[in-house]
Amino acid sequence: MGEKLGLNEIRDCLKETHFPASRDELVHYAQDAHVPQNVVNAISSIPDREYSSAFDAAKAFVSNKLNPGRFMGHGSNE
Repeated sequence: MGEKLGLNEIRDCLKETHFPASRDELVHYAQDAHVPQNVVNAISSIPDREYSSAFDAAKAFVSNKLNPGRFMGHGSNE
């Protein structure tokens, strides 16, 4: 089961969620929906903000995975 997670996997696991939703709400939804633990962990790793859609949350995961330090300093886009 060592599959790599990507945008489609995260999006598909969250497609039934009601949006907008916070990161914590997405984590609770994933746990309640019994999605694989690696997906719950991935959702837990996204920035703590409100997401407008499953795609929005999945994009945040991919962006965070590609730029792990990006969300550390809120507001530094340079």
